[in-house]
Formats: sequence, structure tokens, C-alpha cells
Amino acid sequence: MVAKIPFSSEEKRSCVDSIDQKFPTTGMEESETQNSAWSAELTAAPKGSDFVRGLVSVIMPAYNSAATIALSNASLMQQTYANWELIVIDDCSLDNTAKIAEDIAVRDPRVRVIRKAHNEGVALARNTGLGVAKGQYVSFLDSDDLWMPDKLSIQVQFMDENRAAFSFTSYSRFTKEGFVSAPVSIPKQVDYADLLYGNVIPCLTVLIDRTLVGHVEMSNVRHEDYATWLNLLRSGHRAYGIQLNLAQYRVSTNSTTANKLKSALWTWRIYREHEHFSWLRSWWCFMRYAARSVHIRAIASFVQCTRPSRFESSRTGTHGPMDT
Repeated sequence: MVAKIPFSSEEKRSCVDSIDQKFPTTGMEESETQNSAWSAELTAAPKGSDFVRGLVSVIMPAYNSAATIALSNASLMQQTYANWELIVIDDCSLDNTAKIAEDIAVRDPRVRVIRKAHNEGVALARNTGLGVAKGQYVSFLDSDDLWMPDKLSIQVQFMDENRAAFSFTSYSRFTKEGFVSAPVSIPKQVDYADLLYGNVIPCLTVLIDRTLVGHVEMSNVRHEDYATWLNLLRSGHRAYGIQLNLAQYRVSTNSTTANKLKSALWTWRIYREHEHFSWLRSWWCFMRYAARSVHIRAIASFVQCTRPSRFESSRTGTHGPMDT
């Protein structure tokens, strides 16, 4: 839950300045030597190998994101784990989103921009990116969300040490006014049966090892991420929750997850049309989902939202509400 905190105009200006300081959108150019090294590494993948070992492919669908995409890209540029590629898929934006992304790509060869000929929605945009991704790992960063600088390094290390195929982390919610919520609590691990009672895996925090799970593709349905996680966990994998706040999700009036009635309807359709459950089993899962949602909202009403300091909150003690 994001609660408004009364800021003076000077405080709001200070908040914006601190965001700019944390994630600068200018001066992101690397040295020519380092750029050449990254370019060579990404193009030198063995022809017989499906994935480049250690490389994280970051999939970023974008639609009319001119106001936010530079900041999202900057949070990726700040990663302490530098072995990544970014694939921006512009889904036929009506503003200059693609131009901004292409300007970033000129400065960093790890960035690629794909312009779609037709607007097809977020699931198919992500699948376009997944289809050309080279990395052993895939992750998802939308063009208005942010990552903490050590997100990738922590997740890659965790997954490598534990031979984990799928991980996710806690995160915070924030608004364009600069209000940041307490970290959202997540379970330590999730299997298929657990996930049936609601999506507790935030898409912007996911990291998947394709050498362990194989081909990854988003389901072209509402709640496409939820349907995709169910597909992966149904095959026997577990998703492991790293108890650190490593990402920030932008809350806006246009966010589809803000509409709880639609979210509930989409969840019901996942049970009936995607999982092909009987009416009785769907009803049982939906009642568990609804009860969990009510419980989460009761907890959320007591969560104290805090003012951001340099656009990050404590990464420990994830005690906020879970996403639904």
C-alpha cells in the first residue's frame, strides 16, 4: 500500500534530485575499449551453443514510455553485474520511446532495439525479445520500473551456488511523486501447488536459468506472467524468493494490476482456460486466492510507508504486503 506523505515543494525537488543522482540518465557512456570488448563477447557465442554462459538477457517491452524509459535503462546501467544484454522491444509507440532507446544503444553495444510493425501487447513483445535473447539467464524489466544496483549480482550468485533454475526477490512500490512503500514480503520458495492460490512472483524481480528450464515463452493471455510461472513450476521446478528488496515497481493509474476486479477475473480465467481446471477445482482455488487477498489487504492497512532516501529503502526485513 502506498500512502501519501505531505512534501513541501522544496522536499519534492530534493527527492527528484536524489533520484537523478542515484540513477543518472546522462554520462552513461563506457570507454571505447570496454564497449568493444562487450560487443566482441556478445557476437562470439559458439554456433553450437544455445546460450551464452553467465550472460543475463534483460527483456524490456516498451509502449509510449518516453517519460520513463531512460531512468529504467539507467538503473540497468548501474548494475554491479555487467555481463548482460538489454533487448528493448518497442511495441509501436506513438511517442519517441524508440528514439530514446536507440540513442542509448548507440552508446552501449549491449543494448538492442527492436521496433515492432504492429502493436501486439506485452506478452508477444516479451516473446519477441525472448526469441533473440542469447543469455543463459533471462529477466524482465519494464520500461517504467527500476532495479537496485546489486540485483543481478546477488541473484546470479544465489542461483549459481544453489543450482536454482528460478528466483525472485522482494521489491517496493513507488509513484511518480517520489513516494516509496515498505518492501513487499515474499515467500522463501514456491512450487506449483503454492502458486495456484495467487501470483506471489513479481515479474520485475524474476531471473530464470534457461540451461535448467529450457525454452521460456510468455503465455498470450491476461496475467501472462502468472500463466508463465505456472507453466514453469508445473514441470517440477521451484521458485526461490531472495529476501532482499532489489527492485522498485512504478504504481500508476494506468497499471493493469491496480484494477483488482479485472485481476480477479483474469485469475479465474487462468484456472478455467489456461490450467483447464474443473469448475469445482477452479472455485476452490479462487476462494483460496480471494481469502489470501483479503488477508493481504488487512495487513497492508497497517504498513507504514516511508519517504525515500536516494530512491532506495531498506533491503532487509521484507514486511509489507504481497502483490496480487
